[in-house]
Amino acid sequence: MYIALMGTAAQGSGGVAALAVSLENVGDDFLEFSGIAGEDFPMSSSSGQIDIVATASGGDGNYSYSWTITESGDDSNINTGNVRVTDAGTTNQSQYNDAVVTGFDTGLSSEDPPIEANLFFTCTVTDGTGATASDTSRRVTAVVQVFE
Repeated sequence: MYIALMGTAAQGSGGVAALAVSLENVGDDFLEFSGIAGEDFPMSSSSGQIDIVATASGGDGNYSYSWTITESGDDSNINTGNVRVTDAGTTNQSQYNDAVVTGFDTGLSSEDPPIEANLFFTCTVTDGTGATASDTSRRVTAVVQVFE
């Protein structure tokens, strides 16, 4: 007796899914620095208080990560304004949690409105083929307010 088995193979794209990345803020998204001018400043967040996690998918699975921070507000002057950001140099990690934000009272009085800066954390993921994907959708707001 002869039995022939026949079937069909699943048809798909045959390719690898496109590289993608998404960010999740698992730390604080609002930092407030308020105090008496000349007494309480500067004030800083703690390392780890800002904690953003990147999740990569698709591509060839061999991921490297690059992070950048940009700012709007506070005259868009992230290094010399009333809101400054320093970090310990997150490199090639899917989690960014070493930025420290510092609020300064420079040039402020209790009559001034609060200074607000929005910090945007961008992660660019590159896979082993050189394909890249970025997400810049996460924001941390820092506010500096002076009282007398």
